[in-house]
Amino acid sequence: MKFCLAALALGASALRTQVPACSGSDEVSSSSEDPWTCDKFGEDSEECVKHFQKHETGHFQCVLRAAGVGTSNCLTGHRCVVAELDAVGRGHCEEGQVYASAAWELAPSSGGFKGFKTAEYKGWVKDAWAKCLVKNPQTKFISVWTDAGYRCYTAGSCKPNSIKGIKSFTTSVDLNSIGKGHCEGGQIYASKAWELGPKKKGKKGFTTRTYKRWVKAAWRKCQEKDPNTKFISVWTDAGYRCYSAASCTPNGFSGITSFTTA
Repeated sequence: MKFCLAALALGASALRTQVPACSGSDEVSSSSEDPWTCDKFGEDSEECVKHFQKHETGHFQCVLRAAGVGTSNCLTGHRCVVAELDAVGRGHCEEGQVYASAAWELAPSSGGFKGFKTAEYKGWVKDAWAKCLVKNPQTKFISVWTDAGYRCYTAGSCKPNSIKGIKSFTTSVDLNSIGKGHCEGGQIYASKAWELGPKKKGKKGFTTRTYKRWVKAAWRKCQEKDPNTKFISVWTDAGYRCYSAASCTPNGFSGITSFTTA
């Protein structure tokens, strides 16, 4: 936020080159003392800038865009809240690359490699996402190396290639349960059991972390198959189905829950 505050004090020409490294939801400020409230920027003749552009994922990001000349009250008033990111899998994406860094761009080599579970690596993931949004606001996926390198992708899907020392990420989607059982209209895909996970690990209950990962993975897969997917049903045996119907009334069957976006 300190960086964002400093940007507000600069002229419009300087603001075009200084993009705050943050992203977030459309939480609107109402306090006149809040740094993100709408304020007149300079004189009426001075070009105003817009601090947030809505991303396709539904999140907002700090991207400076010209809002026209002679415009007042042009700051959006949105508050910076860091976007949640979910791991897509091991390895890097292979389509839609818009930027590939060298190793150690996110941190000096003197710090060495960092494992996926370390605080340093998790920080690199957040930094890489912010940097990729600055390079291209249509970024949908990132891949981050354990040697502090990263890549940005704008493709509609990502199937990581399982190479060691790399993980790929995308923005987290909030999914709400709408009931037990599966939907019955508008089906566009039905998987077999164990498509989302190996059979040897067995069935997983609705409250387990593994099942919750399956739900998010099923949503991504359904969106890849058809962007008009509105509902999914996910089985405790790692199967799933995708639906494009306008509504879904789950049929109450056991071992299945249906979901839609928040």
